[in-house]
Amino acid sequence: MPGKPQAPAEWVDGFLFLGNQLAVDFVNTRPVLDEGPKELLPDMDSLERWLVAAGVLSSPMQAIHLRRWRESPKGTAFLKRLLAFRETLREEIIRQEGGLPISETFLAELNRLLKKHPSRMAVQREAKEISLNLVFEPREPEDVWAPIAAAAADLLSGVPKDRVRKCESESCVLHFHDTSKKGSRRWCSMNLCGNKVKVAAYQERRRRESV
Repeated sequence: MPGKPQAPAEWVDGFLFLGNQLAVDFVNTRPVLDEGPKELLPDMDSLERWLVAAGVLSSPMQAIHLRRWRESPKGTAFLKRLLAFRETLREEIIRQEGGLPISETFLAELNRLLKKHPSRMAVQREAKEISLNLVFEPREPEDVWAPIAAAAADLLSGVPKDRVRKCESESCVLHFHDTSKKGSRRWCSMNLCGNKVKVAAYQERRRRESV
């Protein structure tokens, strides 16, 4: 399915995968780290590595065409548009988390991308099982719209709205799809924010008790 990255670890090749959904992990490619905001997709090379880490590109042959656009004006222009879409998607997610509907303008743009860059599916044999998977064979930078648009559409239509939320740490900008049974996940990650917030709260309690 388009919304499930294959990498289970939080950090893979320098990228965060803790959103449990491809579009959410895409939004999380501009986190706020200890040193401040960090752009994880500054160029086409990093985009290619992110697609590999996310499981969208599963073989070197699939990436060979994208590599031709690493230093090209066409690749640079596409990446600029892609990152602008990422920020708009982030704004729409925040709107939805605040109880507002996804804007008609964004839905129109997403439908335009889905129509112009449709995703192809194919049944594939894996051991003794048959699975349905996306077929992604990019020839041009714009082909990357296909998995990104499909993941965004899956996020907005297939994931319960109350299960998509921002980390409760005030300084964190990361979002996640809460797939826990109780739906009580609060942090992007215990390693990144959860433990820090708990330690800070504990220290504050100790400080007040000592006054």
